[in-house]
Amino acid sequence: MSPNVRDSIRRHARNPSSLVKSVPPPSKSDLERLLAFNLKHHDNTQGQTFEEWIRDGLMLQLISVMKNYNSMKVPACFNKRFKNYDTFPSNSNFHHPTSVPPDAGWASMHLEGKPCIAGHIVDNVFFVVFLDAHHQFSPSELKHT
Repeated sequence: MSPNVRDSIRRHARNPSSLVKSVPPPSKSDLERLLAFNLKHHDNTQGQTFEEWIRDGLMLQLISVMKNYNSMKVPACFNKRFKNYDTFPSNSNFHHPTSVPPDAGWASMHLEGKPCIAGHIVDNVFFVVFLDAHHQFSPSELKHT
């Protein structure tokens, strides 16, 4: 780690608000309702890895889409590109990972075309489980892709 980075971290540790002085903190009620993302349950044995998405140029697209959804309250997120499933899709080419509770409510969020991420939602948190570049989580006949 360079000395400049180390010094910046030390300064921030002494004055943690220094990086966000001009930004008012969000209210607790907003934080509870805005969509957040968590990678705790990511399964890199199905679908693709983050490295593959970086190599294939999908990661910047994913971050952009996540950033847009991250500023929305959960109910407003669901649209034609963000689908909610009551259970794990029976037509999935993936299997339900043991790290995910069996009664989880699943969702998928599409980027442009076939690529999507799939996971489950608890309160306002979308736990990303699969990176799905080939639409295998819940395959269907996609139009205009």
